[in-house]
Amino acid sequence: ENREILAKMGVDCAELVKSGGLKKAKLGDLKEYLKNFKQPQAGEKEDLMLRVELHVKSRDIKIDGKDPFEFKPAELRKLCAQRGLNPMDERDILLKNLIESAQVR
Repeated sequence: ENREILAKMGVDCAELVKSGGLKKAKLGDLKEYLKNFKQPQAGEKEDLMLRVELHVKSRDIKIDGKDPFEFKPAELRKLCAQRGLNPMDERDILLKNLIESAQVR
């Protein structure tokens, strides 16, 4: 399913993340990527770039059997606290910390 969505997009954000060129993506491309994966599209370009980067990097990661992006903020706070991470931050930072801790394990 992810491959089908990516194939329909004009810009390959996943490739831009891997090559370090995500800053070159247009705001509309970032929003389109996030929309296709049912992720929030609000915020500054840096916020959207972080969400896209996290989404791309977490494709193969499961936390408690779920995609990290499926968790609601309260669930993210609980999971972070259980792993000794700061649970008192905004959703994007909670996701970032959780994904990074899962990659280390």
